[in-house]
Amino acid sequence: MQLQRFTLTTFLVILCSLLSFNAVADDYSDKWRIYFDGKATEDGSFTLTFQQEGSDEVLTAVVEIEKGTRENNAARITRRQLDGEVKGYDVDKEDGEEVQFRTRIGAEKFKLTIDDSNLHGLDVKLKKKRF
Repeated sequence: MQLQRFTLTTFLVILCSLLSFNAVADDYSDKWRIYFDGKATEDGSFTLTFQQEGSDEVLTAVVEIEKGTRENNAARITRRQLDGEVKGYDVDKEDGEEVQFRTRIGAEKFKLTIDDSNLHGLDVKLKKKRF
């Protein structure tokens, strides 16, 4: 009975370790999309943070959005600004209100987060693309 309890406990510890590792590894992708929805009701900004897998270096970029900017223009502004600022990534505008970020061939996967957003009326969301 005690051996079974030990075996079950050991199994659960290993399972939890594997699940937590997958959750961390799952934060990275080689392709991300930013989706915009709505219209900015006042001037604002949001900060994007890029971090390559296995690296402690963090790259940040602040995107300024003016009052009245709609989703398609917000995507255009974001792409234009980040195309020059974010080295090592390809930045493309997709489907009007979306911006796509990809690693260059042979580059590590990366984590993308939105920090410090003070946008009102304009929603900004991230989605990992998996292949």
